[in-house]
Amino acid sequence: MTPDRPRIGVIPHPDWDHINWYSEQELVRAAYMLIPRYHAIEEMTHRTTVLHHALRVQATSVHFSQMLLNLGVEIHQPKIIFLSDHHDDCEMVTGDIPTPVKTNATPEEREQIDKDEIEAALLVEDLVAKPKFIPSFQVVVDEFREQRTIEARVVKFADKWDGLQEAVHEVVTGTNKDGFKQVIREYEAKFRDLREQNRDWQDIVSHIIGEAFFEFPDPETLSPKTIPQLSFRTPEDFIESLCQGNPASYRYWLIFNRIAFGLDFLKQVFPGWMGAFPNNVLEDIERVRQGRPRKRASGLILPSTYIDPNEVDFGKPLLQMTIDDTLTEIDELAEVINRKTGAKPVGNEFRFTSPT
Repeated sequence: MTPDRPRIGVIPHPDWDHINWYSEQELVRAAYMLIPRYHAIEEMTHRTTVLHHALRVQATSVHFSQMLLNLGVEIHQPKIIFLSDHHDDCEMVTGDIPTPVKTNATPEEREQIDKDEIEAALLVEDLVAKPKFIPSFQVVVDEFREQRTIEARVVKFADKWDGLQEAVHEVVTGTNKDGFKQVIREYEAKFRDLREQNRDWQDIVSHIIGEAFFEFPDPETLSPKTIPQLSFRTPEDFIESLCQGNPASYRYWLIFNRIAFGLDFLKQVFPGWMGAFPNNVLEDIERVRQGRPRKRASGLILPSTYIDPNEVDFGKPLLQMTIDDTLTEIDELAEVINRKTGAKPVGNEFRFTSPT
């Protein structure tokens, strides 16, 4: 029996479609992961959960690992996926502990946080379905905390990068701009440390993704947006209009969210705006979800390939940009770079398959 969907107010529940590759055991675990993000901050327009965060970290980490594999770096992609999926499982017991809280903790407080996480790992061991290459959940917690491997370092960076971009998202589209500008400032020291610790692999993937991905955003130069300022012609137009005057890293974060959530992109990333989005956009998404054809007001059914330049085309493109599609693009870009540099890709034993 799968768990009932917990009722957590206005925070969107990630559709079970996004976790339907889990066993029944993991569905129970997923229900426990519906812990609000940034719970200590009372005013947050687009609050989601630790499970949303894990899905975003997974999407980011998988793309990083695919770039590294294609550019000749040995990395275990199945471990990347497991670490990103489970890196915050201890928060089922401890609750969400934002990075600024850990960064500003005293040595005694930090020691207590580490102790609590070790104890939590023992408590959640039975909720985690482990592949053969994972001997125990405690081993995973230790590897991630101590940053022993390149897999742990990639996921750690993706973890902090996602939290930082959540704060950027709130400054750009939320109401508590001053509160989240302060969150961004509190991320800076940790982010710059991680940048230096990970330059080895980041300098490699920057050949594909660009240096701008790793630049730290200045909270004072972010460009806030309101719904009337945005274009809803297509998802691409929507993202580009949000990103005008904002860092390239924020654009990548929105794209990763789009890939991770598909037709639920608006619902899962902009929950505080759902009541204000144009009805024709939401109706187009629902039409595509239900598989209904596009019709004229007269009732004439239009071919699926026909697009009126004056109408929104928001739903269908959300189905046409999947993780598989973007990983294939990475393969193609890497081939061009390898021809120029002479690097050889590492044999990839695993390819992430998005849920169907």
